[in-house]
Amino acid sequence: MPDATGEAAWRALRAEDPDLAADARAARFRPARGLRQIAVDLDGDGRAEVLLRLDLPGWCGTAGCAVFAPTRGANGAWREVCLTNAHVEDGIRLRPRDAPGWRGFDATARVTFERGPDGSVTCKEDPLPRRR
Repeated sequence: MPDATGEAAWRALRAEDPDLAADARAARFRPARGLRQIAVDLDGDGRAEVLLRLDLPGWCGTAGCAVFAPTRGANGAWREVCLTNAHVEDGIRLRPRDAPGWRGFDATARVTFERGPDGSVTCKEDPLPRRR
C-alpha cells in the first residue's frame, strides 16, 4: 500500500499520462490493492524516490507489471525518469551504489541511470535471465 509520498507520485503519473489515467479509471483501480511502493534514495540527494509497481490490466504482461520510477525536481514536482517492468513473483532488487550518481535495480531487466549532457536523467535497461 502506498504512503503519502507514493500517492503523490501516483497522482502526478496519472496527470502526465492520459492513457494510464484512463486505464485506471476504466478498471476502477484502487492504489491500496494494486500499487506497491519501494521508497529509496536512488539519486543520492537525501530525498527518497519511489518505485511504483502497478498491478493494472493492460499494464501487466509477459514482461511483468509496469514499474515507474518518478523523482521530485527542485520545485518539488514529480516527473517520471524510468518506466520498466517487474514480475510480481520476482520483485525488485536494489543494486549497491558503486559510483556517484543514481542507484540502479534489477527487475525484469537490469536498470541503470544515465545523465545526459543537458543534465536530464534517463534509464537504460539490459536484459536479465528470468529468476526462478
